[in-house]
Amino acid sequence: TNVESVIFYFSDLKTGIFGFAQVIHSNIIGLHTASQFTFRIFDSKNPEDLNIWTSTKLENFYIEGPNFYADNLSVELSEDGESYHIQSSVCDLSVVDLHIRRLTPGAKIGDDPATYYGNNINEPWGSMRHVFWPRNACHGTIKVKKEVIPESDEEESSADEDDNEDEDEESGDSEEESGSEEESDSEEVEITYEDRTITFKEEDPAISTFIMAFQGMKPHHAAKAWNFMFFHSEKYSAVLMEFTTPKSYANTKISAGIITDDKEVLAMTTNNLVEHLNSEIDSVGWKVPKDIKITFKGINTKVKDEQLESENGTEQALQGEDEKGR
Repeated sequence: TNVESVIFYFSDLKTGIFGFAQVIHSNIIGLHTASQFTFRIFDSKNPEDLNIWTSTKLENFYIEGPNFYADNLSVELSEDGESYHIQSSVCDLSVVDLHIRRLTPGAKIGDDPATYYGNNINEPWGSMRHVFWPRNACHGTIKVKKEVIPESDEEESSADEDDNEDEDEESGDSEEESGSEEESDSEEVEITYEDRTITFKEEDPAISTFIMAFQGMKPHHAAKAWNFMFFHSEKYSAVLMEFTTPKSYANTKISAGIITDDKEVLAMTTNNLVEHLNSEIDSVGWKVPKDIKITFKGINTKVKDEQLESENGTEQALQGEDEKGR
């Protein structure tokens, strides 16, 4: 089983609106491809006003180079490799037209960012791979339909009931007919929606993180637990992708951290610590943390392979070429 995912997270720092758009597809022993478009948008300042999650099966899905297509969907990389354009109208509840433009270089851990499973790295039993665009500008529009819950008019309902009582007194037969009609009407609930458009302006964009992931094995064989975080501020971004393998693969922690400013990747880290604090058991028995603390530990990307950083913060060169020959 192979699963590939491209996911674009977005955060509007001014409004508190954030979410993601994702295309995920799987290939089972090369015989069948299932694909899905998943979309999420949420207003962190007013959750009751905007909280939508849709997941829609894609029809006639195919891949063409770095691009993804299906009926009413396209995810296209620009010719210069610096931006993506996501268009989706596969679900009426969430129509998406977003442009993602890279602000910092792409990032990956090592020349080959994959984790391999098994005893032979040349013939692995499975693999997991993540590559990142950690900080991007996001502009475009999102058109959503929010379900409207009608407000009850108690006075009008009371007046209707009084009128029905007067009519029922005049005719016993009409009482039974009226009662049955009222029951039928009450069972039919028509759902109405309110249209809303969220716009991220090109001159004042939201901030985005793009992640492409490839999983070359069954999900429950690859990982038993995950920690994921993305953070954006006006000048900095931080991303963490961490998973722990199951017992059959020695409960191994694989962690990739990225820290950027608004132009460059400052550090990539693999020695990270995630702490779940003040956890409480929820209604289904899961431990849910009230707070999360993440510690990144790594080396600045400007430090060359021939250098290392001393404890007092000064850089020291390793032994020179003359020392290498000894």
